[in-house]
Amino acid sequence: METENFDNTEDIVLDDKPREDGLEVEQPSLGIPDPAVNLLSPQLEQLIETLPVVLDRLDKLTQNPTPAIVDRQDESADLIPELMNKFGNAVEKISGFDDRLENITEQIINLHAQVEDFKSTTVEIAEKQIAAKTLETTETEDQKKSNLDQESTWEILLLGSDLCHLTSISSEREKLMDAVKLGHPAAIGLVGHLMLMQIASDSDLPPLLKEIGESYYRWKPKKEDISDSFEEAIVNVLHKRITEVGLRNTIEIARPGDRYDASRHLTSDRGIEVTVVHGWSVLRENRKTLTKAAVSLR
Repeated sequence: METENFDNTEDIVLDDKPREDGLEVEQPSLGIPDPAVNLLSPQLEQLIETLPVVLDRLDKLTQNPTPAIVDRQDESADLIPELMNKFGNAVEKISGFDDRLENITEQIINLHAQVEDFKSTTVEIAEKQIAAKTLETTETEDQKKSNLDQESTWEILLLGSDLCHLTSISSEREKLMDAVKLGHPAAIGLVGHLMLMQIASDSDLPPLLKEIGESYYRWKPKKEDISDSFEEAIVNVLHKRITEVGLRNTIEIARPGDRYDASRHLTSDRGIEVTVVHGWSVLRENRKTLTKAAVSLR
């Protein structure tokens, strides 16, 4: 290995000759004070002497490396393929992971889209069901109302508005109409007479009062002396109807347990006590009996 010669003395020319003009020649300065130059001179000389030796050894080590260095170089050369192989496997795994991650991401996106579609479909179905249920409920309520209106109309035609508007006899009135629908003869007979009562003339009304009483007890025999709100309601409506046409007749109710009265009761039985009532008495204006109450005795 060649060493550079840093002693470039050729570049520095010292001119010791005197100038022709008699002036002194100014020598070039290295920028270092003289005392400093004197102090560093031994160290520079030692460094300059040592530098060629160091450079020569480095050159020899490069051309003829030691066995230890050669072994380390060989080991490094052997490790490089293995490291490259591992690096390649790691890159391949990372690439495979990226593919799997991309696949999972795509599946998540698809699943999210399916969930959104399912939610949209479910909401649509629920809205349709609610709308159908609402419509069905509305139609059912409308149908019920229509049916009630029709039933109310028929009840008014059959029984009269006064009996239909009494809430105290709603259950009894419903039982009577149910019996009519089932074709019960006694119930049909009672309703028929109540219809006639609404259109009867003044002269036909008093005898009709007796028929209404007997038809009522055929539908609902009176065997006990208990309060009967439907019986009382019918009697009150009949009295109202009598008054409206200007008559003064009255209805007198017979009761089980009453003592037999030949002027008020009509029976074929022998006895002194009323056991079953089959009709009521209709009295004249002067309280005389117009028609007697049919009864059973014991």
